[in-house]
Amino acid sequence: MGFPALLIFSPMVQMFPVGLGLKMLVASTALVVLVFGLLISVFAFFRHKKRWGYLFLVLGLYCIVSAHFTSDFTRERPKPNSLLYILNADNNTAAWATYDKKLDNWTAHFFDKTLAESKIENTFASKYKTKLEYTKKADVVLIPKPVVEVFTDTVIGASKVVEICITPQRKVHRIEVFADTSYVFNTLKINQLEIEEDGRFKFNSRNTNKLLTYYVQDNTPLELQITIPKTQKTEFLIYEASYDLLDNKLLDVPARYTSMIPKPFVLNDAVIVEKKLKVN
Repeated sequence: MGFPALLIFSPMVQMFPVGLGLKMLVASTALVVLVFGLLISVFAFFRHKKRWGYLFLVLGLYCIVSAHFTSDFTRERPKPNSLLYILNADNNTAAWATYDKKLDNWTAHFFDKTLAESKIENTFASKYKTKLEYTKKADVVLIPKPVVEVFTDTVIGASKVVEICITPQRKVHRIEVFADTSYVFNTLKINQLEIEEDGRFKFNSRNTNKLLTYYVQDNTPLELQITIPKTQKTEFLIYEASYDLLDNKLLDVPARYTSMIPKPFVLNDAVIVEKKLKVN
């Protein structure tokens, strides 16, 4: 039992917090206890158990002290941070945004450390459903806005069929569409593909306002065909994102320090255009 336990569980002790975040330290602790329990039959035959106990105590203290002195951020141990530029195409305003709860020297160029402005409630698709923490008003730059058109608005009985086309006017990588959870969608088609509501995708009875995430290939427009109750007034909030924040010459964002990297698993280093669409 000892060798399989060391072979299978020991790597998980280290990789759980690294791959899944510091919240998994509890799971790592449980795995350490499990491995130790499986190895009790091995330790029972050791001589001088107290000496071994003192040795491992000293090694544990050494690891704690070593971790303390290597807790700073370097090129080998970079700090993840985040930055977004969000342009509201409806009222022609802009803002910087970040997922970081604690600002650093790089993000301090864009935010006031003493001012925590209101959060953006809508959550972009990400591994941990991370929300934006800080926003700060920014200068408006001339970013091409998407063309949002309603081609068909037909009433059939008690339902209304609406066809919407979202056409990017710049190179974009993803489009997020949000709609209130109270809205009813009888049918939903995305680029002529009919979506069946099942356990993998629900457009009714949603827990959040996020309706869909569309990953753009070759700037192909997003075409939506929806069937809704004819009396329902539906409002969509559309976010169009491109991953070129640091390369955009209009924004002039300085490069990260060598001890920093983009925060993974979130929509990061992106230029976002926000636009509303109302279907009455």
